[in-house]
Amino acid sequence: MKYLKSRNFRFWGKTRNDGKNLERRVVNILQNLGQKNIKTNTIITDSHGNRSEIDVCCGYFDKLYVECKEYYGHNVPLEDVSKFKSVLELNKIPLTSGLFVTTADFTPRSRCLGIKTLNGEEFAKWELEASHTRKNKTLIVLFLCIFVGTPVAFLFLSDRLVIQLFGEDVNKQRKQMREFVVELTQYPKT
Repeated sequence: MKYLKSRNFRFWGKTRNDGKNLERRVVNILQNLGQKNIKTNTIITDSHGNRSEIDVCCGYFDKLYVECKEYYGHNVPLEDVSKFKSVLELNKIPLTSGLFVTTADFTPRSRCLGIKTLNGEEFAKWELEASHTRKNKTLIVLFLCIFVGTPVAFLFLSDRLVIQLFGEDVNKQRKQMREFVVELTQYPKT
């Protein structure tokens, strides 16, 4: 019985991993698209005291709530999507802020609940677009470094890269660079 205690166990010939792989892929896509404040497995409590877990959420003011289901061999049933919809409604979250992602497909009725849904094919396209977006941002930063100068390109670097390059004092470095760029743009034109 020890093998049942592990998170990954064999289930009808497939490895069950509770969708953690899909959640990691969604987080990677959101990072590539430039989203900030990405959190996984967030617990939210509604006004009745009921606790629910959201797989991935991101953003500060205009938040996005993502439910991930990694299914193989069958479609996502109506019950799963309606449960996610009721969690959003009970927490007074607009349905437009919800996204339901799966590696399989949805039953026809589950797509008619007002929540944006992405099946396996649509998810693969989204993942490809996000990787191209990341490559384009990298090319823009390289262009700015070469032709405009390093201070302007510094403003577009990700926080993670800035921390690796300059240490934890990111805000001070960014503020100094912004002031420097403002000074450059304020010189009178001759």
